[in-house]
Amino acid sequence: MTSSRMLVTDFDRLTSEEELEKLFSVHGKVRRVEIVNDKGLGFVEMFKKSEAEKAVLALNGSEFKDSTLKVQEARPLGNRDWGHTRPLKSGGRGRKSRR
Repeated sequence: MTSSRMLVTDFDRLTSEEELEKLFSVHGKVRRVEIVNDKGLGFVEMFKKSEAEKAVLALNGSEFKDSTLKVQEARPLGNRDWGHTRPLKSGGRGRKSRR
């Protein structure tokens, strides 16, 4: 892993950031947790890469609140803000404009 930031998916949509922090803190000190939407998608950042690696190995595929978690290293965002997605290009939804 090159980062201490992880993408976490497929958790129960009612899960809180505090619950994810508690789950991941067993594997090291959690720097930040952000749930992006109510569809079971979020990010967890650890203080150390080695702790993030341990969390990925331990938690990917594990059961949490009747869901099977997917945990992997998050891709870098470049200079954008942490956890935010890119806006759609003009035209939206991949349609070609009719001219």
